[in-house]
Amino acid sequence: MKNILLFSIIVFFASASMSQSHLQEGKIAHLKIGSIDKYPIIGKYDSLYFWRWDTLINQWKINFKVIDIVYDIKKNKLSQLIQEWNGSNWENASKYNYAYDSNNNLIGYIIQRWTNNTWSNSTIQWYEFDSKNNLIEEFDQSWNGTSWINNNKKLYAYDVKNNLINLTFQIGNDSIWENTFQSASTYDSANNLTSDLSQRWNNGSWENDYLYSNSYDSNNNLIINLYQVWKLNSWTNSSQYFYTYDLSGNNINFLYQKWSGRTWVNQMNHTYMYDINNNQISEVIEAWQSNSWINYNKKTFLYDAHNNQVSSLTHTWAANSWVNMRKWELTYDSLDNIAREIGQDWDGSKWYNYWNELHSYYKNNIYESHSFQAFNSDGSKVLGGDSTFYFFHSPISIISESNQNVKYLSTYPNPSNGKINVVSEENLESIEIYNIYGAKIYSNFKLQNQLSTEIDLRSNKKGVYIMLIHSNGKLYNQKIILN
Repeated sequence: MKNILLFSIIVFFASASMSQSHLQEGKIAHLKIGSIDKYPIIGKYDSLYFWRWDTLINQWKINFKVIDIVYDIKKNKLSQLIQEWNGSNWENASKYNYAYDSNNNLIGYIIQRWTNNTWSNSTIQWYEFDSKNNLIEEFDQSWNGTSWINNNKKLYAYDVKNNLINLTFQIGNDSIWENTFQSASTYDSANNLTSDLSQRWNNGSWENDYLYSNSYDSNNNLIINLYQVWKLNSWTNSSQYFYTYDLSGNNINFLYQKWSGRTWVNQMNHTYMYDINNNQISEVIEAWQSNSWINYNKKTFLYDAHNNQVSSLTHTWAANSWVNMRKWELTYDSLDNIAREIGQDWDGSKWYNYWNELHSYYKNNIYESHSFQAFNSDGSKVLGGDSTFYFFHSPISIISESNQNVKYLSTYPNPSNGKINVVSEENLESIEIYNIYGAKIYSNFKLQNQLSTEIDLRSNKKGVYIMLIHSNGKLYNQKIILN
């Protein structure tokens, strides 16, 4: 019997007088790495409220809000309005309008500013995709009062495996786009990046700038990275990096060397250790001095019984001993959701705060709020900060097949550096990927019932994402992590 999961979101209403204490409550999902797992469904924003820390009154002060967020039937955001608080009233600031193609790829958005009680064009951004939903062009323009002026453009090219092989940057000069910079990449048969050549445009032709060359072991782990610069019409060594791994694929050593002009000279050496759960528990950094390695820096990490990192402690080497330098502590709730992060520095006798960060989620793990405070040099005063509160509306319900019922469905590697393989025993129909805030960052609806596909997310930020996989008439969800 099929196990049907129904997810929905509660309607929340925003209040401009929301106190900062609300930002200190709730939960944030600390998503674990693992096999296919259930995850709360993506929400649609109703509004977002932003505070800033007022150093004169030492309190949170309302700053601006994002409201009137409209979505289409496919959950694509169509428009939003930003208003700023002037101390007594909300004033229009800017508004955004978005457009999408039939594959739900964002193809453009326009920003308008509120000036002299009317909306005026400000900037516009355009995107173009190929038949495989690869981004092939993007450019932005600014409004000069009468017409759109070209600013910057990027052009992308891919090989048959959808690896990015060329990226060209251009700058607008009236109606003409002028080349400025480009990079060309090559890959091996396993789609590992083997070289990355950068060139600059000079007097009508491309000139070499720098070159990265990579080598990999049989497990596709990067083992050598060589950096060269173009001088006097030839490639000149600059630096190189060596990586060593254990049997579990953990990086246990990283060596950095620089080219002296005649030979390679050691610079820094990093040694990593892991526990039986492959959690990194230490990092020792050594510097090369007088033809020998000297202790430089050390980090140690602690974890709870659920493999959540609860602290990191940094030492520096001074007077032939390790001395406290900085620590980071994290706390979690009973559901392994991270609730607080505190950064502290050592003044020689005691720890003092330099950073305090709070997170919260609604009960269904939809992101609710985030705030941070930065302190002065002795931790006695807050110098600045920012906080955000997220509200959602329009219940989103998705009937999802329990992942336990799938015969075989795998995403690997996970965590990943951005390139992810999806393999299934059943036909793949489509894949969508969202960030933890609910924004869609990838979609492919043209899989043609194949059994595997590769996804390139290297242009996205590190973090946790949710993959929705449509396979053989069913919907599965998978947590993926980019690192």
